Amino acid sequence: MRVHDTREDMMRSIVSESGWKMAEVGVFVGDFSEFLTTLEPAELHLIDPFEGRLCSGDRDGVNIRVCDGDDAYHYVCNRFRGDARFRVHRGASPGAFLRFDHGYLDLVFLDGLHTYDGVKKDLRAALSRVRKGGWITGHDYDVNPERCPYEYTFGVRRAVDEFCETHSLTVSHITDDGYRSYAIQTPEYGVEPVAKHCNTLAAVRKDLRAALSRVRKGGWITGHDYDVNPERCPYKYTFGVRRAVDEFCETHGLTVSHITDDGYRSYAIRTPA
Repeated sequence: MRVHDTREDMMRSIVSESGWKMAEVGVFVGDFSEFLTTLEPAELHLIDPFEGRLCSGDRDGVNIRVCDGDDAYHYVCNRFRGDARFRVHRGASPGAFLRFDHGYLDLVFLDGLHTYDGVKKDLRAALSRVRKGGWITGHDYDVNPERCPYEYTFGVRRAVDEFCETHSLTVSHITDDGYRSYAIQTPEYGVEPVAKHCNTLAAVRKDLRAALSRVRKGGWITGHDYDVNPERCPYKYTFGVRRAVDEFCETHGLTVSHITDDGYRSYAIRTPA
C-alpha cells in the first residue's frame, strides 16, 4: 500500500494524464472540486442532493462549516459557471450514477453518506460505472490521531474492506490526512461467469448485477441451470435462475443469445458493445 501525505498528493499520483472523466459524490461548497480541476479532467460531475443543513470539515476533519443545502447548491453552480467541464447533478447517489453508461467514468471520489449501508451502495454503483483499470477513491476511510482529535465513528472502512474482499480488490493508496482518503483500482479483466453456488431468485439476481458491473463492454455473462431439458434430466425444475435471468435481460435490454441442451441448460448473455 502506498501512503501519501494528503489526498491531493494521492490524486496527483493516480491521475496519469489529462482528459479523464470524473465524478465527485458529496460536494458541499466545491472546495475539493476546485482542486480536481487542476488534474485537467475532460468532465467533472458533481453529485450531491444539497438538502437541509449541511456540515463539513476539511480533509483533517477540522475547521467545521455549516450551511443550507439550497445555498450550497446555488453557490456551487455560480462558482463553476462558464466552465463547460462541470455538470452539477442535484440528487442522491447511488441513483445519480445511473445517468452514466457502464464504464463511462475514469475516476470517482466518494464523500457522501458515511454510514455503512450508504457507502456500500455508493461503492456498488461506482463499480458499475468506472472503466476497467479505473479508480474508486474516497474520504474518511480512517482517522489519523496525529492530525484529527475525533474518534472514528463512520461506517466507511467496514464498507470499503468488505467491498474489496467481495470483489477481490485492494486499497492500494491511502493518505495521512486527519480523515484518511483511500484509492482502489478496478481490474483490467472482463468476463466473470455467474456463480453456481446458489440458484435462488434473490441470489441469482445479486450475482447477475455484480457480474454486469465487472464485465467489459461486449463481454459475456454465462451460467448454468437456466432450465431443464426433460429428455436428459428426470427432475422437476425448481430453481429461480430462469426468472432472474429473464427479468435481468428485460431490465437491461439484453437477450439470452445462446442456450444448451444439457439436462440443466446453460445460457449466455452478451453485454452491449
